[in-house]
Amino acid sequence: MPIGRKLAIRDLTASTLQDAEIEKQITEGKLGPDGKPRMAAFRGKISAEQMKNLVPVVKRLRQPQVN
Repeated sequence: MPIGRKLAIRDLTASTLQDAEIEKQITEGKLGPDGKPRMAAFRGKISAEQMKNLVPVVKRLRQPQVN
């Protein structure tokens, strides 16, 4: 079983998050329903410029991969 399914992480190809929500999750991380971290917080670890460049990359994960 893929680790994403095992951890009950949503498939990013189905994401509808807006830019601000994506930035918030990257900055603050994400907790699961059990209160344990599902995604580490990156506050202070990446610059504003890196964040600006990262959001479009995350959004591109929404698009189905074409072979």
